[in-house]
Amino acid sequence: MSITLRLLYDTGASGGDLVTAVPTLAGRAPAFSVVYIRSARTNAVLGTATAEAQGDWSFMPGGTLGVGPSGPIWGPADGVLSYVATNATQTLRSNVLTFTLDRTAPAGT
Repeated sequence: MSITLRLLYDTGASGGDLVTAVPTLAGRAPAFSVVYIRSARTNAVLGTATAEAQGDWSFMPGGTLGVGPSGPIWGPADGVLSYVATNATQTLRSNVLTFTLDRTAPAGT
């Protein structure tokens, strides 16, 4: 079985434009396996998720989405983020997911 990676919520104008205000990642992996969320740019591990019995997993980035004092934390300041999901040994690897984080504040009511 492979590991898949997608946006859980695509909140952009078309619903399929890979723009989101909610950067939750999701996918499928072998049941009960640990999925490693990595920067597609640096391969650094940013966090983990555990697949459920059916293989579904999700991951909501914690911390700041942006650039920290030592470089990208979750992505660059332009909001274009690229991730890959792997198993511990990286023998299973998803395709790279690149999307834009919508940092526009919602309109007031």
